[in-house]
Amino acid sequence: MSRVDIVDIESVECVGDIPIEEFISIARKILAKGGVDEPIVVVDGRVVNTSLCLALKKLGVKRVPISRDGAVRIFIPLEALGFYSDIKPNTMRVFRNSLELLYGNWPTPLVKLEVSKVLVV
Repeated sequence: MSRVDIVDIESVECVGDIPIEEFISIARKILAKGGVDEPIVVVDGRVVNTSLCLALKKLGVKRVPISRDGAVRIFIPLEALGFYSDIKPNTMRVFRNSLELLYGNWPTPLVKLEVSKVLVV
């Protein structure tokens, strides 16, 4: 059985860069689900799924799930990864709404807007 640990993201070395299109795709899935459904896989000290690691780092999480045994299905909510507790988030941070933007104490151009239902009479 695979073991998944939650570790400080600074202890995981994510090497390289991620194209903006790939970052947006991964970030969209993570934000829509409200968490991650797979760990960062580390084999012989090297990150296998670098794109996930880089996307989580750009989103501004403090902790990440890692597995040394390979990919497994999990679900770790963003709250457990320190996504909402960072008062100095990464510039790629996306807030759920304007209230979260205000109490998150960080101005950002990325605010998730939701269409509200309007009753037309």
